[in-house]
Amino acid sequence: MKFLAFCFCFFPFFAWGENCPYPEKPFVNVFLQASEPVYSHAYSMEEFALFSQENKIESFSNHNADLRERGVTFFKLQSDLTLETEAKRYKNGFCIYPKTLTIKIGFPKMIVLIDKKYKKTSCAYQEILKHENTHVLINYKTLEEFLPHLKEAQEKIMKTQKGTFTRNLFYENSIKRKLTKNFMEKNTSFLSFLKSTLQKRNGKIDTLQSYQELQNRCTDWD
Repeated sequence: MKFLAFCFCFFPFFAWGENCPYPEKPFVNVFLQASEPVYSHAYSMEEFALFSQENKIESFSNHNADLRERGVTFFKLQSDLTLETEAKRYKNGFCIYPKTLTIKIGFPKMIVLIDKKYKKTSCAYQEILKHENTHVLINYKTLEEFLPHLKEAQEKIMKTQKGTFTRNLFYENSIKRKLTKNFMEKNTSFLSFLKSTLQKRNGKIDTLQSYQELQNRCTDWD
């Protein structure tokens, strides 16, 4: 897939005239952290944007002017990365290797809002709920689909990253910070691609045609 193109080697830091061999068995752990969606029926359509700003979350909504948005799925996509390094004696110094890379990625927040004007027993409410649940499913399934590719991409970086040579272990923490920064930059590229994919997939059900079909299934709209 396209995001595998992000697997570039980066140059070692603090390398003073010595070339470290490649690491033997670097490890990458990727964990999915996706919370269950929270549903709220306490806001009007006019309050959705303010809710998004106050809670610092976003959506992939179409916001079509002709067919007003009566429900919305907000989310927060987040990734945390930690790196463990290992120092091995080599010639007249040490080689610092990235040993274990751990990435936790998921949706710590997934909030579905449905306009409070619609009673939960109404046809309109039920159709809005079905539509928003489709967005929820798209988000979770896309994330699960991408996880193996994220792991593969980072494993390629780990395997092609030579150790960083230093004559003094005093510099190990500095090397670790620089290595972590590089992995985080690669992870940022992956997240950008993931968000772009989510945007496209959610957009396929947020069209004039899909909105019109949804409205045609009920007669109790405002």
